[in-house]
Amino acid sequence: VNASLISNLETPYGLAAASNTLFVSSFNTNTVSAYNATTGAPVGGFTTITSLFNPSGLAATDSVLYVSSVSGGTVTAFNTADGSLLGSFSAISGLSGPMGLAVAGSSLFVANQGDGTVGKYDSATGSVIDAGFISGLASAMPTGLATYGNSLYITNQDGTVHEYDLTSGAAITVPLFSGLNQGYGIAVSAIPEPSTYAAIAGALMLGVVAWRRR
Repeated sequence: VNASLISNLETPYGLAAASNTLFVSSFNTNTVSAYNATTGAPVGGFTTITSLFNPSGLAATDSVLYVSSVSGGTVTAFNTADGSLLGSFSAISGLSGPMGLAVAGSSLFVANQGDGTVGKYDSATGSVIDAGFISGLASAMPTGLATYGNSLYITNQDGTVHEYDLTSGAAITVPLFSGLNQGYGIAVSAIPEPSTYAAIAGALMLGVVAWRRR
């Protein structure tokens, strides 16, 4: 669509979009910046975040931007409008190589590459719900998170993707698939069911028949 939407970035690591704003974390420059998702222009009024050490994973809602610091072992929350620190959120600290982030309702999920866990926290306050919501992934090394429906998907540096129950943390399909080369980010999007494609094709055929008759 646009191969040069945003250029001159240094070690861009994490991406997150909210409304028409695209947030980008730059690992080596310790910054998080905001851009217009359509034009790539910097968002006016947003002050580049510079208070983090090696920012990696990002997750965003319309009002809150969550940033993980893989080297600092923290997850911090900022206002999406101006980049200011979100005062109502207590920074999560003492984490082991936090990377991937995902928000689902009132829950914030954090993938810890260092100890192979996914923690669950209150998305409004940062308080702990279950620091070991999913465990046993030390050899897989979880890096990226995404949610869809009642599933939490984890991409791992060992080249696998796992699927877990978003509510209980129970394994659904482990692995869901494998064979990737050091998977990091992940995104999930709905695909129409085969019946939907059939309905679309049928509607198109009726249109063709009507046109031919006319």
